[in-house]
Amino acid sequence: MKSTLCFILLFVAFNNSFSQTLTGIITYSNVPVNNAIITINKREQQFFSDSSGRFKVPFNKKKLTIHIQYPGFIPSTIKLSHITKDTLVHIDLLPDTLYFQEIDIVGTQPLISKKPDAFNTEVYSACILSSSSASNLFEGAQNIAGLRPQLNCNICNTGDIHINGMEGPYTNILIDGMPVIGGIASVYGLSGIAADIIEKIELNRYPGSVIYGIDNIAGTLNIITKQPTSSRKNFYLQLYSSTYLDNNVSFGVMQKMKHYSYVNSCDITYFDKVFDVNKDGFTDVTLQKRISAFHKSLFKMKDSSNLCFISRILLEDRWGGQTHWNKNFRGSDSIYGESIYTKRHESIVKLPLKIKKINLENNLSYNYHHQNSYYGTLFFDAHQHNFYYQSFFSHSFNILHSLSGIAFRYLHYKDNTAVFKNASPFNVWMVPSVYTENTLSFNKHFQPIVALRYDYHNIHKSILTPRISFLWAVLPNFTIRSGFTTGFRPVQLFTEDHAALTGARKIVIQSHLLPEKSYTAYYNIQSNILHKQYFQLSTDINMWYVYFSNRIVPDYSYADKIIYSNLNKNDYSINRGLSVQLQINYHNHLQSVFSLSFFDNYIIQNHEKKRIMLSEPWSANWIIRWMKNKISVEYTGNVYGPMILPKAGALDPRPDKSPVYSIQNIQATYSFKKTDVTIGIKNMLDFTPDKNIPFLISRAHDPFDKKVQWDTNGNPVATSENPYALTFDPTYTYASMQKRRMFISFNLHF
Repeated sequence: MKSTLCFILLFVAFNNSFSQTLTGIITYSNVPVNNAIITINKREQQFFSDSSGRFKVPFNKKKLTIHIQYPGFIPSTIKLSHITKDTLVHIDLLPDTLYFQEIDIVGTQPLISKKPDAFNTEVYSACILSSSSASNLFEGAQNIAGLRPQLNCNICNTGDIHINGMEGPYTNILIDGMPVIGGIASVYGLSGIAADIIEKIELNRYPGSVIYGIDNIAGTLNIITKQPTSSRKNFYLQLYSSTYLDNNVSFGVMQKMKHYSYVNSCDITYFDKVFDVNKDGFTDVTLQKRISAFHKSLFKMKDSSNLCFISRILLEDRWGGQTHWNKNFRGSDSIYGESIYTKRHESIVKLPLKIKKINLENNLSYNYHHQNSYYGTLFFDAHQHNFYYQSFFSHSFNILHSLSGIAFRYLHYKDNTAVFKNASPFNVWMVPSVYTENTLSFNKHFQPIVALRYDYHNIHKSILTPRISFLWAVLPNFTIRSGFTTGFRPVQLFTEDHAALTGARKIVIQSHLLPEKSYTAYYNIQSNILHKQYFQLSTDINMWYVYFSNRIVPDYSYADKIIYSNLNKNDYSINRGLSVQLQINYHNHLQSVFSLSFFDNYIIQNHEKKRIMLSEPWSANWIIRWMKNKISVEYTGNVYGPMILPKAGALDPRPDKSPVYSIQNIQATYSFKKTDVTIGIKNMLDFTPDKNIPFLISRAHDPFDKKVQWDTNGNPVATSENPYALTFDPTYTYASMQKRRMFISFNLHF
């Protein structure tokens, strides 16, 4: 009887303690924010806002502390007292344009989400990379719609990432919002960005926010690094190996404490086995030994903001060439090899300051890149320093939310080539900038953004880039984004280019080089067709048109010089396209993304239309994840349309277009205790670009052109030994030579 009475009293007390409910609404510039995370009084239980931005939370005290989090926005903390049943809380979030603050999400996250702004910023979960067990950014980019990792050399495997069919130099790559990849650092640096440090990937397919700065004609990839999430020290260890023996080890530790949090990680790649499946005497895949160390510290300040320090070190030794090459032949003309030593250091500091009621963000980044390389007998030694400072503040007044700031970039480049000696004025950049971005909120359904950035380049002088974008929340589950943006890219003559490094060439600049500019119009429709408790179906449709002026086209047709010039006044380049993306989530068991993209990428020169080389006319991507209890199965793949390939001469017998090809992967993961074991197959269809062609590398038997005969103009001539009048050329490539391979991965976390 007593126990029954006690139970009744406890039950009544429990119900009374949660008998009150607080109602609120969360917006960004008066646009409702769906699925924002609400936590009260530091309790572990979390609540979420609905599609109208509203939420309800129970409470049993007159004083409450509410904490709100949402990806891409500064966390907000509000303290309430004297709460009544009529209290309605309205929280308007401020965007954190540079990086995501820490968030803890329970349940299954969507693979793709969007920031609730007008710039059409797509946010990809790190699951995009793990779905194919990618060990680095370059390899994992193939899982994202409209992106394609492009190999530019069969021997050293230099590569870049194309967005919407546009060349890699037009892709702006940031780490936590700061520019750390650029110039020669873009050449071999992408494979050095380890997957284990990536929390999310933020993608703008065209010039987005003016805060991102330069080099974003095709778009911006912003790599968001991991944040510590637990007060308990967390260790992890990841082991990966395949039948190609491309071994990878990643390990790290992270911890979140009251005033200090940190992440330490290290990624080691060791691939030292020579493969020559097509029997041309050259390595199919570049051998690599690489170590990348990462550190991130967060110091909590009095106003709950974080002082952030990030540091990353990359050391790499890679080589490719004739299969019997070793380091004793480095720089010799007897056995051909390309040997590249890379040393790289990056540092980022984020210092938020509060001056009266103004929150001032101060961000600095510095990176140093040293490359010591031999391409056959050619020695290439380059040093690059890149410093970037940015400071901005945001404020709101009635319907206006404004973000304004200043920036300064300094880049210093030096190498040992004759190319550099003839163009030394271009080796130093000093670019001060000022910008403003203004969001108008006339009502909760319509949000225009007007932005303007002014840069003064020491070589190109004044550069102005205005942008305007719109967001219409037509219905709770139907949103339209559109806009007109401009972008620019200053001249970079010293990106790695094999053609520029062969021979003692003199640079000839026909006229004063202007920065390359783009004018982009885009239209996006995002809709949730079905949004039930256990089933979600959403679509995302993108259309864009890019007019590209001042394009710089290097002319290597002369044996003794390189001619750089902008396109003529009446010449221009166009990139236009359409992409459709479908995302399906079922309960906690099935997640899938399907996409189809069409690209039209060409130059109009002398009234003649020329399709851009190595630009696919269409592509498709998919990711299917099925999860049940302790088992998950993931199937990823892509298909690419035919691309125009760089033939080495008029008599070159190789096809001038690539075939339609597909790279597909499947893997299964079993989780038990604190261990995940993954086994799978990569490149299931066993595609390699050497199939059905006479040869892949031009004159692989004569890499130093010792048997080539030349005419009086320095051009190769056809002979019985060289019937196609070719020279040694390894640039006829578009995909990896790695064949079908099985892999196994262990992930231990404790």
